Amino acid sequence: MSISYRSPNILLPEAYWSLGSGGVTTFGQNGNTGENERVSGTDPWSNSAIVWESRPSGDGGADGGWNTDWFSVDEYSLYRFSVWVKRTSSSSGGTSYLGLYGSPSAVVRIDNDSQEGNPYWQCAGTGVYTQNVWYLLVGHCFPSNHTGKSNHPDSGRYTTSGRDGDVNYCNIGGDVRWYPGTTQGLHRNYHYYCSDSTTRLQWFNPRVDKCDGSEPTIAQLLTQVPESSVDKKTVSPDGSSVKGKKVTATGGVITTYGDWRIHRFNSSGTFSITSTQGRSVYTEHLLVGGGGGGGMDMGGGGGGGGVISGVTMLGVGDYTITVGAGGVGAPAGSTNGQPGGHQFTISATAGGNTTAFGRTAYGGGYGGSSYFGYTPNYGYGGNGASGGGASGYSDGNTGRGGSGTQGYNGGGSGGQYYSGGGGGAGGAGTSGTARADGGPGKYSNILGRPFYWGAGGGGAAYSLSSGGVGGIGGGGGGALGTSNGGGQAIEHGRVGTYGLPNSWAQVPGGDGGTNTGSGGGGGSHYNSNNKGGNGGAGIVIIRYKFR
Repeated sequence: MSISYRSPNILLPEAYWSLGSGGVTTFGQNGNTGENERVSGTDPWSNSAIVWESRPSGDGGADGGWNTDWFSVDEYSLYRFSVWVKRTSSSSGGTSYLGLYGSPSAVVRIDNDSQEGNPYWQCAGTGVYTQNVWYLLVGHCFPSNHTGKSNHPDSGRYTTSGRDGDVNYCNIGGDVRWYPGTTQGLHRNYHYYCSDSTTRLQWFNPRVDKCDGSEPTIAQLLTQVPESSVDKKTVSPDGSSVKGKKVTATGGVITTYGDWRIHRFNSSGTFSITSTQGRSVYTEHLLVGGGGGGGMDMGGGGGGGGVISGVTMLGVGDYTITVGAGGVGAPAGSTNGQPGGHQFTISATAGGNTTAFGRTAYGGGYGGSSYFGYTPNYGYGGNGASGGGASGYSDGNTGRGGSGTQGYNGGGSGGQYYSGGGGGAGGAGTSGTARADGGPGKYSNILGRPFYWGAGGGGAAYSLSSGGVGGIGGGGGGALGTSNGGGQAIEHGRVGTYGLPNSWAQVPGGDGGTNTGSGGGGGSHYNSNNKGGNGGAGIVIIRYKFR
């Protein structure tokens, strides 16, 4: 069996580019519709491929290319931007550009530490490209805390034979870095200022790669024939397999949605591909770790499981799928070995890890239980993919929620007596003295419906009249009041049980939604019938075009 990975940061032109005019999903046109055509051409290795071609009108303005949609970035990570470009015409009018944008703030030049709101690595006349030769243009954006002045050694211009000099660094003097607080970026690539209507530029395989060790090397970009190079006339619109490529596969609960076949693993199993038309098939996947269990005795909400997605090329073979279990809520007093009063000794547990295709979505952290000075957690939420919320049973101090490694932190306590909501894959849990709502999950439409995954559970109330609401995506509600479970999920989180504030309410927290990877809600004060809600198990979803 063979697995070939595509970075989740890739722009996926092979997914969205089909023959036609104007912009397409992810790629907004530069210039008018007639100046942007996707045509049958050849890639840098002379294979048939769909390429984007500029067709200037001769007005000397915007003449082709794109701005991509905004995508999320980590300001503390290095990113590589690239695109292949070729001039096919004998005429050489206008200027070729490769650039980026950062948001909400402009990127910073590394050569002089000034911001540049219109940054380009390349802005050269099209005559710099030898006719009918493909060139790979590469630039880098460094982390916001980068202090060096040297360009990345891989930034530059290449042909399939190797390095062919530098990009001209246009108005930035070199590579750039993210400005502190940057959360989004986009890739932009243009043909501009062409006063004739005969010059043609073609582009292939634009990429944005997060440089974390999973990205292909420059040598691989120069020598690897992409799977997207096919002699088909259309490419699948949503990013899995080539349209018309038939696949036979088994495993999980199998459904269809339009041209998609979907394999949903609610528990561990094996995904088996027995035949493909071609060497491999593009698949999209979503992995969700198990949600953390909620705490008891003014318990914090459980943290949501990690939520990771990507595109993988798979060959014939068997692939092991492991689905993480939901964490168990802390037992109520006098049940399952839990003492009938302080000190309680049995904690909620973290969610289990989900693994497939060499990737892991970690389980969410447990919600903290009981009094700050006592076992089992001294009031602290557990670490995990998203952190669990802190207990509200304060000794007068405030306590921290757990830290998130793939998602967000759990909410901290707010003194006497305010718990924290569990962190979610899409946002942090709420800290006291506000209502201890669970953090939101992370959105995905892989099932063809707008669901969220990996939400945090709500924390229990004591001083407030209502426990925390479970995060959107199936988080369990915290005990007391009318704390709803989180919705917009394959199964809503359970409601925290009603009880009176400022009392020994003795009611449990709500469970996270089944297979949502969302955290359980916190159980109330004090020593019976007050267990924390269980976290929802994780899930693995795989889909591909099958007709």
